[in-house]
Amino acid sequence: MGSALVYILFSMIDGVSILTFAFGSFKVDLKSYWKEIFLTAFIISTGNYFLSQHDNFQNYTSVFSLILLFLSLLFYFRISVFSSIRLTIIGFVSQAIIQLVLVLITTMVIHTNISEIQENDFLRCLLQIISGSIMILSSVLMRRKRLYFTTLPYDYSYKIKFTKVNTILILSSIVVVIMFLNISRFNNIIVEILFWILCIFNIYVLETKKQMRDDID
Repeated sequence: MGSALVYILFSMIDGVSILTFAFGSFKVDLKSYWKEIFLTAFIISTGNYFLSQHDNFQNYTSVFSLILLFLSLLFYFRISVFSSIRLTIIGFVSQAIIQLVLVLITTMVIHTNISEIQENDFLRCLLQIISGSIMILSSVLMRRKRLYFTTLPYDYSYKIKFTKVNTILILSSIVVVIMFLNISRFNNIIVEILFWILCIFNIYVLETKKQMRDDID
């Protein structure tokens, strides 16, 4: 029971930081969503725990989180389809970059490897706390400096606009899901970091273009 609570708690840190950073990238009133953010993080974390208890599903926890977050944004937060995709990708990919960079730094500083970090509960939890703190502080900084996009619509709709930007967004999201499905097969952490940086750069370029055109989903 204790191990389950610890797993869910630290998984919630990831969930809350992902949502906070994703919303912080856009002009969104976070105060209006704290209840939804914590509840969504709890549900996803609990689901991840039960999946992690089954060997056949352990490798799919990231994809499960990705899909469930998208569905939560769409139906619970009532955010449009493409905006939900953008928020999901920005949150998860940003977290992937930060955590991988922290892991890379750790391997160089204490002369260890990724497998040893994964097996070390203290190190793993510490890196989760640090990455979560970085994401939340980055979100606060973006809001104070007004370094956010204004392309998130306030009118909820299930209508889907297949613009050029949105089509590229769908293709990008498919690539991200495929990457998460095959993440365990990658042995080069630097290649992973560069891949995720390329993904997030692509998303920010698309958002910048949308903002310049005053394009709202």
